[in-house]
Amino acid sequence: MGEFGRTTGDLTLGKGRDHHRFALSGLFARAGMLGGRVVSSGWAKKRSIYPEDVGATIYSALGIDWTKKITNTPSGGAFQYIEFQSGTDFLDVSEIAELFG
Repeated sequence: MGEFGRTTGDLTLGKGRDHHRFALSGLFARAGMLGGRVVSSGWAKKRSIYPEDVGATIYSALGIDWTKKITNTPSGGAFQYIEFQSGTDFLDVSEIAELFG
């Protein structure tokens, strides 16, 4: 995965592409995921895909219940598999189901 995508259209004068901050590319392979899928803002949630969704997808592929909150940790603090990093507390995190068979 990268933190940004590349612009479309003609190549720049340096024969490359500029950064596109509203897009990123990632590759998921194996672990029950279907090949040849392109997932964008048209996925089931009808919103952008956030890093939390990517994390939830990885945990799901590994068979881990990422919604579970563990409270009996050795440190005494609670543990969550998915922590909100996108600056939103209203995000309805979900695995990207379109990647699975």
